[in-house]
Amino acid sequence: MSTFVAATLAMGMATSAEAQRRVVVEPDSTAIRTWIGMGWTVLDPMMEPLERRRAPVVRTVVPCSPAHYAGLEPGDLLLRVNGRDAREDDPFSGIEGTEYRVDAERGGEPLTAVFKRVLRPEETLEPVETAPIGSPDDWDCPSQALRE
Repeated sequence: MSTFVAATLAMGMATSAEAQRRVVVEPDSTAIRTWIGMGWTVLDPMMEPLERRRAPVVRTVVPCSPAHYAGLEPGDLLLRVNGRDAREDDPFSGIEGTEYRVDAERGGEPLTAVFKRVLRPEETLEPVETAPIGSPDDWDCPSQALRE
């Protein structure tokens, strides 16, 4: 009987692996070449309807990135992006130069951050998961004018 279980599990894994689609992103793809410099997650993305989903929360901010210059920090709740509900799928889609006006909340207080999607530098600092992240001056970042 243990052989049957092992064979069944092996077939299940093979079927699952075969069912996975591979996505190839070309090296010059906009998805790789541009960035905003933050990671976010929705705490309960499967909850429906949309009105019941929790606001996405900023999980990481990369020092010297557009999100950092705009003042976003890990833990900020994202409410609206360009006037649209931040709970909608992929609120930060766009190409280089796309501007985002983000209405967020930090510790119950509203805040607004404005930044653009820019070319990703060849080297970046490690993402920061704790707040406060500090100002770009604390990280010896180049001036924001050089980044846009």
